[in-house]
Amino acid sequence: MRITLILITFLFFTFCNSNDQKDILGKWVLSESTFEPISFLGKCDNIRINSHLEFIENQMKIFSNDSLCDSYRFKIYNERLTLFVNDMVVNMKIEKLNKDELVLRSKLIPLLRENEYSADKIFDSYQVKKEGYLLTFKKY
Repeated sequence: MRITLILITFLFFTFCNSNDQKDILGKWVLSESTFEPISFLGKCDNIRINSHLEFIENQMKIFSNDSLCDSYRFKIYNERLTLFVNDMVVNMKIEKLNKDELVLRSKLIPLLRENEYSADKIFDSYQVKKEGYLLTFKKY
């Protein structure tokens, strides 16, 4: 099973090339989000405005409070940013990508800490699962 997953990942990276892959390279700062805080799988569960991403070749690094939070392999295919997190795959729709702006739609529900549970947060999580939320990044 593990060898099959490795082979599929290798083939995916080898044969699925995209011009968007070049456009996304560089550093991006989170300027707007319709849901906050956001989270990525792994150690990054408190991403807020002014956090930033750095895309280098096939790797995305996430910085929170100017400290490296985590990094993932990534691929752009069919207008989706695909993140490879250990043995999981996370997809985010690319709503917009140009030299100055990156807008992603995520349906990944952020982790709620014990003191953050409320009726509003639970409803927001339901809406996120249903419609997703937008993340707007500016290049810097």
